[in-house]
Amino acid sequence: MALRRIRRLLAAFITLCALAGASHAQFSSRPVRILVPNPPGGATDTVARVIAPRLGELLGQPVVVENKPGSNGNLAIEMTAKAPADGLTLLLGADAQIVIGPHLYRDLGVDTLKDLAPVASLVNTQMVLAVNPTLPVKTLPEFVEYARLATRSPGMSKRVSCARSPSRASSARRRFRTCRALPSSIPGSR
Repeated sequence: MALRRIRRLLAAFITLCALAGASHAQFSSRPVRILVPNPPGGATDTVARVIAPRLGELLGQPVVVENKPGSNGNLAIEMTAKAPADGLTLLLGADAQIVIGPHLYRDLGVDTLKDLAPVASLVNTQMVLAVNPTLPVKTLPEFVEYARLATRSPGMSKRVSCARSPSRASSARRRFRTCRALPSSIPGSR
């Protein structure tokens, strides 16, 4: 009886090894694609191009970075979510594109919280509020007070350029309401 059980376990193990080998052969026969939802040259593109060679070494196969900008990242997100579940299509995008996007757009075509699975957090970034050095402000409270006065004074600007992505722009709009400034983007500032 023990011999029969050992034979069954051995047969199951050999079957699993054969299946794993076939699966590995299929996986490694095609390149891994990292979809970047932004144009070339940006932060996510840079990170993708830095990790792609090392990931390729670890996997033993080519890793290709594909920039798929459009619709604030929604194009690449949808392509990733609708790709076959074979591990060959990865998305390297900002968390805001995945988390905030569904609140900004009525129909993304996918449910980012159900159709995508986070694998790793790669980079933490910081954003800064910068002004021309001749502006008489050194802190955020000083800037807010300056902006409040600017909305009341003739001849002073009532617009601030605050963000180039819709998710960051909506966040900035909420913040600038307190000083009655009108956020705006500069065309072509991508």
